[in-house]
Amino acid sequence: FNACTHLTSVKLPEGLETIELNVFWNMGKDVTNEEDWKPLELPSTLSTIGQYAFEDSRFTSVTLPAALKTVGTDVFKYSSVKTLTIEDGAVTGRKMFNSCFKLTTVICKSTTPPNMKADDDLFAIANESGNTALTNVQNVYVPASSVDAYKSAPGWAMYSDRISAQN
Repeated sequence: FNACTHLTSVKLPEGLETIELNVFWNMGKDVTNEEDWKPLELPSTLSTIGQYAFEDSRFTSVTLPAALKTVGTDVFKYSSVKTLTIEDGAVTGRKMFNSCFKLTTVICKSTTPPNMKADDDLFAIANESGNTALTNVQNVYVPASSVDAYKSAPGWAMYSDRISAQN
């Protein structure tokens, strides 16, 4: 499916455990009408996503399943995702949502903040000079009992002014 630039959705079957390197790179890139973009539905059985698997792809939202344990770098780099949900137990990868300019909302279901190094911004955006600028993420919703833990956790603390309790 690499470079299927007019593809607007994909149905991944339950039981799928691995998505390899670059498999859906540029999925839907030529679909310019945002109303045609669909949510990316990952199966609950998915445990591994390879580097750049969905780079520069077009979809509105994604949920990282609890079974996700191995993640490559820049998996969703430059994708159009607007809303990210991280299920309890899912891991995140280095710069997983790097330069996702439309990403504004992150929902974390775990009471313990997912591991992220203090210097590894999961949502980094590189500006023209190559320096990391602050992301477009406006809201990070976490369990009410965990707001303080997220605000002080490595990598999450930089979003402390955007972290609040989910409804």
